[in-house]
Amino acid sequence: MKIYIFGTGYRLSELADALAPRREDVLTLTLDPRTQEQLRNHHYAVRTADPTTTTLADLGLQTTPEDILLVCDFDEARLEAILRNIQRQSLPATVLVFTPQSARSLSRQFPQFLFKSHK
Repeated sequence: MKIYIFGTGYRLSELADALAPRREDVLTLTLDPRTQEQLRNHHYAVRTADPTTTTLADLGLQTTPEDILLVCDFDEARLEAILRNIQRQSLPATVLVFTPQSARSLSRQFPQFLFKSHK
């Protein structure tokens, strides 16, 4: 099982720590320099890529049904753009979305993803 993390925020390293004690099984896609630095300090692989437009195929990566995609972003517009990008890729992996906003409208737009709201 591999874990792919999309987005920004301090919670990404916490999520990765909880789900993947073997750090080699985690890859993060983000443009945010603070998020990149934090995850590198935790010894996670980080690729500088725009998660709103970059596909895993662009990076030469393929997911399996055993893989997990974690999506977390505090910016609602960017979060929706990331989710649309993932939706277009039709990946077999499970997608878990962590959002500070209410997940009600997002879960209607993206019923195939699992949502956890901080509210």
